[in-house]
Order: sequence, then structure tokens, then C-alpha cells
Amino acid sequence: MMNLSDREVRQKFLQCNYSVLSSCFWHFRQVQGDGMLVIIVDEYDGAISLDYETDLAQLFSERTLKNKITPKLESYNYNQELLVGFQLKQERQANVDNCILHSIGSSNFPVKLAAEVANTLFKQLYSESTLCAA
Repeated sequence: MMNLSDREVRQKFLQCNYSVLSSCFWHFRQVQGDGMLVIIVDEYDGAISLDYETDLAQLFSERTLKNKITPKLESYNYNQELLVGFQLKQERQANVDNCILHSIGSSNFPVKLAAEVANTLFKQLYSESTLCAA
């Protein structure tokens, strides 16, 4: 089980899964608009799920939104940087930070390119799995 409450582990998780997460982010952003990927971690059994949130007031306190999240959202380039929230508890509490914000990206490997790489990989895997099933 990964200890995603550890900052270094979260950063390594993002680096290892950058293309897949970028693909998910790109898809959701096209469909739902501005928002953030949220990785939900069950601290008891280690299960990980993925969500996309456009209402960030449910994830962050008003103070954190005002001082940290909103300035970051206004300054980052969604084509080159991926913003991800890690939610370490299943329950959400009002007026409390329920997420930890992380960003990852590179001008050498922008989010859109990473999404295209992942989509190509998924298509190849799907076509191979349908060939094997036939």
C-alpha cells in the first residue's frame, strides 16, 4: 500500500502516472470545463479512485481557496501543467481542507501531448485486446 500522505510519494505517483492523468484531465476539461483532477485515497485499504471537480469549495476551505488555490488557478497554464488534488479521507467536511494540491508539468512534455500519448496507448491496448478476444 502506498502512503500518499507523504509528499514525496505523491510527487513520485504523479511523475509515474503523468500521461494517464493528463489524458483524464484533458478529457474532463473538454467535457466539464475548468476544474481539477482529484485522487481519492482510502487510507485504510489503499484503494485509489479518480474524480474531476469543478466546485473546489467542497475540497478546500474558503481561506485556502482565496490564498492558495485561486491564485494558482489564475496563473497556471493548463496546456503545460497538471493540477491534482489528493483527498486522503473519504468523508468531506465543510470549511476544512479536504485535499492537498499538487502540480506537475513540463514545457518539454506538455499536458496535451501527454494526453495524446496516453490516448494512443489506450487505443493500441484496446485493439490488441479485441484481437486476442476474437
